[in-house]
Amino acid sequence: MSAAHVSSTRVHLFSLHPSVGSRHTQKRLGRGRSSGLGKTSGHGHKGQKARSGNGKPKAGFEGGQTTISKLFPKKGFTNSINGKTYAPVNLDRIAHWIEQGRLTSSPEKPITAKELVLSGCIHNAHDGVKLLGDGAEHLKVPIHITPSRASKSAISAVEKLGGTVYCRYYNRLSLYDCVKGHTDHVDAAPTRRQDIPQEPVTGVSSHQSVATRRTSSEIEDNVPISPGFAMELLMLDAPENGGSLLKPWPQTRDSADTTNLSSGFSSRSTSVR
Repeated sequence: MSAAHVSSTRVHLFSLHPSVGSRHTQKRLGRGRSSGLGKTSGHGHKGQKARSGNGKPKAGFEGGQTTISKLFPKKGFTNSINGKTYAPVNLDRIAHWIEQGRLTSSPEKPITAKELVLSGCIHNAHDGVKLLGDGAEHLKVPIHITPSRASKSAISAVEKLGGTVYCRYYNRLSLYDCVKGHTDHVDAAPTRRQDIPQEPVTGVSSHQSVATRRTSSEIEDNVPISPGFAMELLMLDAPENGGSLLKPWPQTRDSADTTNLSSGFSSRSTSVR
């Protein structure tokens, strides 16, 4: 191959051009009758198709008579907007996958939608996984699984062998993170007070109120605090935060400390008013 031929096939800025047939000349409308697209711009004289806009009626229009969609009565409803499509998986299929060594489970690492998709047990998680009880007689080993839903027969069959079924709701984003294995998102904290787990404080009797739990510095300075702030301190005293922020209120106090405490409450109430 000659050097001249190599240089001719090489791509340069001056040799770049669009592909043949990829670009067309713009249709110039209303530029004289000699162009063939003047005056009426190719729409012809009057009529429905000559009007501006689409010129066509909407779908279902029947010239003014009652449309067929209005002639028939309507009954029932469709839940296509809020409906959920769950990926079904039966116990016999999970048992077969476990026998082949394609699935494993333990209490610390249960089977989730991620393991089912990666192993090929299901092809798409859709809006979640639903565990069904067909083929329960083929299941011989206990399994630990976390689906979105489960039937009563499947739950009883799994628990009969010593396994566990924990149904967990996934929205679209959390299910995507579960299948893809993303760990940058964390679960939202509970918003209701009764859902927040509260660890009991060691050394405090059950009849003591939350407002009597103080920090060590506040106990020494005799500074009163509100019950709402005491609840926040109690939440901060959770085990994951160290668990050493709060200390129990001392059981023995003299009359002088009690007087100072009552005067502190009265002064605060006066200042608020």
